[in-house]
This record gives sequence, C-alpha cells and structure tokens, in this order.
Amino acid sequence: MPPNQRCTSWPVFTRFLGLAPKEAALLVDRLLALPRTFRAGPGVKQTLERIFAAFDREGDRLRAVSLRNLLVRFLLDVVETSGRGGWSTSPEIRRVQEYLDEHLGEPLMVRDLARLVHLSESQLKARFKREVGIPPADYRARQRVERAKELLRNSDEAITSIGEQLGFTSSQYFATVFKRYTGTTPSVYREDPDAVP
Repeated sequence: MPPNQRCTSWPVFTRFLGLAPKEAALLVDRLLALPRTFRAGPGVKQTLERIFAAFDREGDRLRAVSLRNLLVRFLLDVVETSGRGGWSTSPEIRRVQEYLDEHLGEPLMVRDLARLVHLSESQLKARFKREVGIPPADYRARQRVERAKELLRNSDEAITSIGEQLGFTSSQYFATVFKRYTGTTPSVYREDPDAVP
C-alpha cells in the first residue's frame, strides 16, 4: 500500500507527536518513503543521545514536552539526511541487491554473488553488511517476504504456490520465515493485511 494511503487511513496521525494533522501526515509520508538504510549525519546521533538523556530525567515536569520535541527533531534530521542522499551503497553492492531482487526464487550462493562483482566471499559479506546493514541472506529473506506480502494482497494464487515461486523448500518453511519477519502467518496476513504493521 503506498505511504500516502496508509496515512489517510490511520487516525492516530491526527495526534502524531502533537503535530497538526497536515504536518503529521507529511512527516509520516516522508518517513515511510525512506530507503531501508542510509548514512545518518552526526546531528541524528546527537539528537538520539539527547532523547535518551531526557527519558532518564524522571520527575522533570517538562520531560514529555522535551521528549516530544526531541523526537520530532530526530525524525526531521532523519528525513533531511535521507533527502541529501545520506545513504550510499557502492556500485558492486547495488549490483548484488539488484541481482538478488531479480532472482528471489533461485538458490543463494554467496560465492556466485561474489564472482558477479569480482570480490571474495568474505569481502562481499563484510561490505554488504557495512553498506546495507544486514547480511546478504537476511536481505534476500526480507525481500522474499515483501514480495510474498505483495502477492498475498494482490493475487488469489495459492499460498503454497507463492512459497514455491519464491524458492521456499516447503510451505512450513515459508510460513516460518514469513512469521519471523511479519509476526504472523501467510494465511492470516492474506485475510487482513492491514492488521500487520
């Protein structure tokens, strides 16, 4: 579901951090459109440290106001950093991501991915984790689950067939991986996709 549709259907955003509804919807839309990973500037870390410090100030009557304002500042810093292209992956890692996205149903062999971009297996694993934030196998599992969610929402294809199409060796394994990343099973998700965050 596109981010702007989610905002209009979630009434909680009329109260999101005390912002006016239009401001809240705009901020949430920008946050939902963020790439999965990006490099944050030093201001983001400093604001996060201030949030932790404010949280520890029990008994401070302005604690809630301070936390709310710091959280808004943190989210704005994240959006601004991402807008400046703060995330970066090398051409080699982008190529691996593209390959994985195009071959979700095929077996993953790290040595083949490493050969694809002329790196050793250990170099590929280290660079992928550093640049993307997760190992290649975890990235692939997440992408497979995202594709499964899309198919479950938009097709009447059998759940077993979707699992097979995405390279899961059994329907039980598909359900296990799906639940690990979504908190629910494919059949429950199909019945009510909006119930899953």
